Amino acid sequence: GVRRGRAVVRGRSAAMGGGADAAARGWAPHASKLALGARNPIREIVDKLREAKPPEGKPLISLSQGDPTAFPGLGPPPQARAALADAVRDGLGDGYAESSGTAAARDAVARSFGAIPGDEPLRPDETIITVGCSQALQMALTALTDGGRSAVLLPRPCFPLYATLADFVGAETVYYDLLPERGWEADLPKLRETIASLGDRAACLMVNNPGNPTGSVYSKAHLRELCALCEDARVPIVADEVYAGMAFDGRDAYTPIAAVRGGCPVISVGALSKLWLAPGWRLGWLNVHDSPERVLREHEVVLALQRMAQITIGTAHPVQAALPRIIAETPEEFFADTCETLRARAALCAARVEAMPSRALRVTTQPQGAMYLFVRVDADFLAKAGIADDTAFCQRLLAEEGVVLLPGAAFAAPGFARIVVCAPDEKLNEAFDRIDAFCTKLAR
Repeated sequence: GVRRGRAVVRGRSAAMGGGADAAARGWAPHASKLALGARNPIREIVDKLREAKPPEGKPLISLSQGDPTAFPGLGPPPQARAALADAVRDGLGDGYAESSGTAAARDAVARSFGAIPGDEPLRPDETIITVGCSQALQMALTALTDGGRSAVLLPRPCFPLYATLADFVGAETVYYDLLPERGWEADLPKLRETIASLGDRAACLMVNNPGNPTGSVYSKAHLRELCALCEDARVPIVADEVYAGMAFDGRDAYTPIAAVRGGCPVISVGALSKLWLAPGWRLGWLNVHDSPERVLREHEVVLALQRMAQITIGTAHPVQAALPRIIAETPEEFFADTCETLRARAALCAARVEAMPSRALRVTTQPQGAMYLFVRVDADFLAKAGIADDTAFCQRLLAEEGVVLLPGAAFAAPGFARIVVCAPDEKLNEAFDRIDAFCTKLAR
């Protein structure tokens, strides 16, 4: 016993000596290059703007962040709030849920957002509940790529999170152009050439409809052309449909791309964040609309998605517990009223831009849906005003007038600016009064 005790003491002394050596060397943790390389440009810009002080006498008006609840008047319907409150009160989600989501939540999503006329119902493992739409996108891109051997085709203009996620998984980002003069439809001939040049490195094509930042809504014919092109090239589609149904000409003007996919496999993603005006509830979903040959299942993409769902053990269980009621009990009038409100505010913004004497901003395409107006910043105006580019324009507008817009450069589209149209009319008019005054002063 004594010897064992001395051995322990000697071992402890040796360990203490090693600790002294380590102390002499100092701390040297290694930050992950992968983590340090992760960036979300919009969040970075918005977070910095929150620290900025608006000019004296001009309270900050931010038309930069796609959060419909940033101003009073837009928010979840009372039926959704009641369903969530009941789920919390009744303890329906106090424990862990299945990693891919509760069966009831997945079934509700599959029936409402995954049912395609003429198709077989989605299988249980083809719907996954996620932590917002962002995680659904991350899972889809991760499952379809294999590091630097893969290329992801992204639209330009592009919601910047797509490039962030592609970079994070080590895939190459390749842009395909959207044409403002054609309602931001894809340039199909050039897209076909781009895919052909990539060969089998083309892992997937990202389609965003309705569009952010463009405010576009694609016709059924254009979506069918995109699917046919991808089917010919054997490239799956990842469809960001978080604004599903938010079309100013009515919900029927929107077509889920899976409905016209033909033989092209589609992974579609959505969330409560925009359609239910509840971004803070952090509930999204992913639906796998496979090809007739079940290529995503045969090549283990469905399995890969299920494996990734096990990492986070699911999104908040109370919101999942409430989801079937949220979907079933929200009246159609709520969605119609939301779209009409956003349509009217988008029209107000477009009219104010078109009425600017300076012509500093120009509407290239009338907004058709979502919650954005994407305007061109006139190059001649910038040159005469001595402003370098769209980013410098937005910086000066913030510094001098306290109005926040996001530059097109944040969306890989220099020469434009994105305006979020969710603010009430009086706030939008106040913002445009300042924008107009700012541009008129610079145009002199």
